[in-house]
Amino acid sequence: MKLTNKIPLLVGIPLILCFIVLGLVNYQESKEDAFNSSNASKKHTLDATMLYIDAFFAGKKAFIDEFRNEFDDIDPYDDESILKMLNEMYGVSGFRAGIFYVRHSDGKVFQKVSRDKPAEVITNQDYRTDQWYKEAVEKDRTVIGDDVWHSKELNTVVATIASPVKKNGKLVAVVAGDVILESMKKNVLSIKTSKTNSVFAFDKRELFTMHENPAMEMKPADVVKEVETKLKAIKNAKKSSDHTITPIIYDFNGVTKIAVCNESEALNWTICATNEFSDFDEDLGHILKQNIAVFTISLFVILGVLFVIIKYSLKPLEPIQRGLREVFELVNHERSTASKIDVKTKDEFGEMAKAINENIEKTINAVEADRIAVEQSVQVAHAVENGDLTARITENPANPQLIELKNVLNEMLEILEANVGADVVKIDKIFEEYSVNDFRNQLENARGKVELATNMLGNQIREMLKGNLEKSQMLRDKSQALKASVNEINDGARRQANSLQESAA
Repeated sequence: MKLTNKIPLLVGIPLILCFIVLGLVNYQESKEDAFNSSNASKKHTLDATMLYIDAFFAGKKAFIDEFRNEFDDIDPYDDESILKMLNEMYGVSGFRAGIFYVRHSDGKVFQKVSRDKPAEVITNQDYRTDQWYKEAVEKDRTVIGDDVWHSKELNTVVATIASPVKKNGKLVAVVAGDVILESMKKNVLSIKTSKTNSVFAFDKRELFTMHENPAMEMKPADVVKEVETKLKAIKNAKKSSDHTITPIIYDFNGVTKIAVCNESEALNWTICATNEFSDFDEDLGHILKQNIAVFTISLFVILGVLFVIIKYSLKPLEPIQRGLREVFELVNHERSTASKIDVKTKDEFGEMAKAINENIEKTINAVEADRIAVEQSVQVAHAVENGDLTARITENPANPQLIELKNVLNEMLEILEANVGADVVKIDKIFEEYSVNDFRNQLENARGKVELATNMLGNQIREMLKGNLEKSQMLRDKSQALKASVNEINDGARRQANSLQESAA
């Protein structure tokens, strides 16, 4: 794999891992932001709900206060006047479930529970034992009864608001009104900040006092106990100065939910705004897809830009690589020359190309010097082969080993010339002449030991031959004289013989 591809890959792998980590971190942060945003939304919903409930009951309490004041000038034992007052006040009270006057002394109850039905007196029930009555007497002010209840006739949850009536500082009665919570509940539950967002409330008895499912109201439920337990644990863990609202996570019918809760001092209810975790799925899924899209596009753009930048930055590598290849081929004698690298950048590649070019020049010169020295060595070898021992290698190679070889060869030739002579061919020719007994010639300018010995041998042979020649000349002269003498003797003998023959005849 080319370096221009390997580097983007090596950079891309940690970059991809980095993007994955960043994506996970961003997704987690987005998830936390979604939770925080949802919690903030639920808190705003809860605040709005509590403001609405406070406003709802504030008007009702104001009427009960006014209703109580109407009895200041009425004799608490004047039953007709009490009934008349109930008939007059019912129409403007807004308490459709009924308004009441409970005389403290005998527990006699005066009530108006319907527009079409006049006020009446009932004696079969003593409201003085009810919680709302006791609380109004005990606190000596207008109160909302903690114990809301479910009206079978109205099929809805009802709360009672009560206030004590006094004469000369003495309790004479308690006036009250039953508030139907259906309209309040409907308005509260209409507030939706998400698909599963809802509001519920429970009282000190751990009973639902408000729930989107009416069947669960005024009934015990394990989920209420779970929520109440977690709220107490959070409250105990908080410092007294910490007034922040901490969300709780709980399971309801197999569904995980998250809620923000607060206590209503006016009602002694715990009111919670809740929603399912599934509400985050769509938003988180959208965020996840968006993050994947953004990170993928960003990754490809960055890798593309990185690839182009690295490709451009490493562009000088190709001519440098080609130049190095040519240098190695030159050194390995695969080519006779090498071209210089055309890289003129001001970075490390430029410095590298400059250094390589300088070494290319040196290498070319060195290779050329070695080539010339080797050629001359071959010529010298041929000269020596032809008998010339005076030949020498004069060119200086760049290679230290060739320099050493040159010196060794030159020293060897010096020794050969000193021991043998300058021209082996001439020596061989003299020896050939000597072999045929031709000792006339000798080696000129003899300096080598073999040359000197050859000349000395020739001189000695010539001297010897010269002496032999002189002796042979003398012998020839003597032989000729002897021959002449023999001839004379022969001639004398023939003449004598002839003389004898002639004498005999």
